[in-house]
Amino acid sequence: MEVKEEVTGLKCVAKFLLEDNVESPVVLKDCAKNWPCSKWGLHKFSESLKEKLIKIRIGYKDKAQWEGECEYEMATMTNLVEWCESTKSTASPSSSQNQSNKITRDDNPLMKYNPEIYWCYADYKYMAEMFSENQDILKEVCWSTLGFEGRDGYDSTLWIGSEGANTPCHYDSYGCNLVLQVVGKKKWYLFSPDQTEFLYPTRIPYEESSVFSEVNIMNPDLVKHSLFQSATPHIVTLQPGDILVVPHHWWHYVESLETSVSVNCWMNLPVDNECRLQEAITRAVFSRFYEKNDQESGDWLNPTESIVSMDVNLEYINEIMNNIKKTRVKRILHEDSEKTDVGRSLKDDQSARCHAMDSPNVGRSLKDDQSARCHAMDSPNVGRSLEDDQSARCHAMDSPNVGRSLEDDQSAKCHTRNHRKRKLIDSDVLEVKTKRYTASSYEHCMNFFREIGVTAEIVPRQELSKEIKQGVSDIAGQNNEQNVDVKTILQCVTHPKIISEISKLLLDK
Repeated sequence: MEVKEEVTGLKCVAKFLLEDNVESPVVLKDCAKNWPCSKWGLHKFSESLKEKLIKIRIGYKDKAQWEGECEYEMATMTNLVEWCESTKSTASPSSSQNQSNKITRDDNPLMKYNPEIYWCYADYKYMAEMFSENQDILKEVCWSTLGFEGRDGYDSTLWIGSEGANTPCHYDSYGCNLVLQVVGKKKWYLFSPDQTEFLYPTRIPYEESSVFSEVNIMNPDLVKHSLFQSATPHIVTLQPGDILVVPHHWWHYVESLETSVSVNCWMNLPVDNECRLQEAITRAVFSRFYEKNDQESGDWLNPTESIVSMDVNLEYINEIMNNIKKTRVKRILHEDSEKTDVGRSLKDDQSARCHAMDSPNVGRSLKDDQSARCHAMDSPNVGRSLEDDQSARCHAMDSPNVGRSLEDDQSAKCHTRNHRKRKLIDSDVLEVKTKRYTASSYEHCMNFFREIGVTAEIVPRQELSKEIKQGVSDIAGQNNEQNVDVKTILQCVTHPKIISEISKLLLDK
C-alpha cells in the first residue's frame, strides 16, 4: 500500500512541472532509485552495442570549443570504455611506459589521443537509434513513473563522456529538460532567461533547437563580452541518481568531472508550437544566407546539421502556422462556450428571481422591508447620517485625486480591454520573460515535493567565481575593433529577439 501511494505521488510531478510551477532548476533525489537504468555501468553499453560504430567527439581539456572545432572518430562503445578506463592508469607512474605503448595501438582509434590532454564524448545519442537491435534496454528508463506516460528510453538521449567532456553554453528552444545522472559526477552552470543579454546569444554555429552563447563560460573575454560580469549562474554538481529539472529556455554549460553517463528527455510544453515557428524562420533565413555565401560559411553550421531548400523551409513554416491557428480557434471557441454558459447562468438566475416574485411570501417580505425603512427614517440620527454622507461626497469631489482616480479607472478598463484583445493574438507566442524567483514560489515548489515525499533541492544562484572574473586581466588591453561582414549581419538577423518579432508579425497576418 505504501509503495502504491509513493508511485501515485510521483505521478503528480509531470503535471506540476508542465504547469510552469518550477521557476528555477531543481534536483530531485532518489526518484530513480528503482529504475533499472540506475544500475547501469559502462560495460552495459559495450555488451549491448558490441561492434556498432558511434561518432565520438574529442576535445582538449581546460579549453571550451565549438563542436566544429573538435576532432571526431568513429569507434565502438568497447573502444570508448577502454579509453575511459585507460585514464585511470595514466595516474599511476608505474604504468606510464605501458600507457605510452597503448596510446599508439591501431585497433582502437581513440588511443592516439592522450587522456591527460584530451576528453572523449559520445554525446546527444538518440537511444532509439543506438539500441535499435536491443530495444529492451529502452524500457529501463522510466520517465512514466513521474507521470510522463509512455515516456522511456525511446524518447531519450544518452551522454557518455570522460573527465573534462563538455557542452558549450546554450539553451534549448523546445520543452522542459529532465536529466538523470546515471554514472559519475557532472557540473552544471545554469543561467535564467532574464540573463540572456549577459550571454550574447548567437545562431552561429547553427543547430536546430539550440541557441548558443558567444561567451566562453570558463575563460570569458570580458572586454568583448563585458556584460557577462553581471551574470549570476546557478551551479550544481549532479551525483548518480539525481534528476535535474531544467526549466524552459534556461541556459546551461555542462562539464563531466569524471567519466559519466547521463540520460535526458525533453518534455513537451504548450508554447512549443510557437518556438518551432521561430526555429523554422531562423532556419529559413540561415539557409538562404548559407547558400549565397559558400566561400565564407565554413564554420557557420554545426557538424550535426544540414541545410534544406527554401521550399522545404516554407512548407514547414506554413504547417506550423496552420497548427497554431487551429489551436487558437479551439481556444476562442472554448472561451465563447464559457461565455454562453455564463449567459445561461444569468438567465437561470433571473428566472429564479421571477419565480421568487410569484411566491405568496414576497409581498409580506416587501412590506416588512418598507416598514423597516420607515422606522429608520423616524430615527433622530437619519438626518445627520444623510448630511454626513453628502458632506463626505462633496469633500471627495474637491480632492485633487478624484480626477486622477477616474482617469486611472478608465485607463485600467482600457488596458484590460486591450490586454484581452492582445491575448487572443499573443497569449501563446513565446516572449521569454522569466518570473523573478520569489520566496512564495520557492515555498510552493518545495511544499509540493515535500507533500509527495520527494527530497528536492533548488539549485542555488551564485556569484561568478573570482578565477573567472580575474581571468580577463591579461587581455584587458586588446583591441576589440571588428569590421562588419556577412556573418555579423546574419548573427543580428537571426537574433532570438528579431526572430520573435518576425514570428508575431507572421501570426498577426
